Amino acid sequence: MSFYKKTQDGLTQELLAEFALAIGADKISSASEIAVKAKIYASKFEGIYYNQEYILNQAFPQTADEENLPKHGYIWNTDRKMPTPAVGPVILGRTTAYASNIVIPKDTIISTDPNAFGKLVISKTQQEVTLIAGQLEVSVNVKTDITGYEANLPAGSLTVINNPPTGLEFVRQEVDLSDGTDIEDLEVYRQRVLLRRRKPPRGGTFTDYELWALDVPGVTVAKAFPVPRGNNTVDVLIATASGIPSDGLVATVLNYILSKRPMLADVHVLKPTPKSINVTVSIKPKAGYSFATLQPLAISAIEQYISTLEIGTEVLVSGIIDKVKDINGVYDVSVSIPSSNVDLLSTEMAEVGVINVNEL
Repeated sequence: MSFYKKTQDGLTQELLAEFALAIGADKISSASEIAVKAKIYASKFEGIYYNQEYILNQAFPQTADEENLPKHGYIWNTDRKMPTPAVGPVILGRTTAYASNIVIPKDTIISTDPNAFGKLVISKTQQEVTLIAGQLEVSVNVKTDITGYEANLPAGSLTVINNPPTGLEFVRQEVDLSDGTDIEDLEVYRQRVLLRRRKPPRGGTFTDYELWALDVPGVTVAKAFPVPRGNNTVDVLIATASGIPSDGLVATVLNYILSKRPMLADVHVLKPTPKSINVTVSIKPKAGYSFATLQPLAISAIEQYISTLEIGTEVLVSGIIDKVKDINGVYDVSVSIPSSNVDLLSTEMAEVGVINVNEL
């Protein structure tokens, strides 16, 4: 039964009818003192109805708001995941060998060049490392000061060493930073709380392993494989919003699951295997639209389709066509690569490969 909420006008009419009945009148004038009081009382009663509706909504995780949903999650040991920084390796070095060791302290600041990159993003080294005398380079992991998906800096973004130790000349970022995630979407969190309530911990079912992995900030996808290596074995595949997780996140998830799992369970946490998806399409613009305008939109649509596919799902040619045809101004689409649907293994994740968009 849905909550029945009365309006101020409806309450006013009910009160006027009750007052009229009480004093034996057929009708009460809208200009009378009783009518004024009835409107005032009705406005207060309406507020009570709104308050009761709010309380009812907060009593259930299905309708609780952003302030109160975490209270339901807390009962079920399912906290909302906070935003996370990005991590990854950089190379520090010199162009010529140095006569002595160069000690690079922990928390050395490596940043973007705001003039070249467009904004200043700071990261810090996560351990002390030493560039040995006579060697040219050393690798070190960094973590960004900012959190969220925007922290996943593409390769080549970090180019500045702030106050470098004597002898250190350059930094080179060869791979993208990863694991940066925004605060967990409220509706995604709601579904996680509801799933935990519907499927409470049962001592190590495959759902338990998936939910344990999803508890860790940075993990957006978790897939459990029961008994992959024999009895009492479980493999858990994880991914992040940016795709393949870092080794550090894999280790964090494993340690967390080890603290929750049944004593004898042998657990491995795995990364998905990336599978590059190359796409070549040809498009025909509608009258009044130019190919030059539509081409980058088509590339973006294809990249979005591939990036949002779940692990182990099929890459559909029809899915590519649908995404491109949804672009305003596209009349027709032809796909030459892939020539048929691409099957992904249960542990494979589609990654954007070479995208070509030609004109029909």
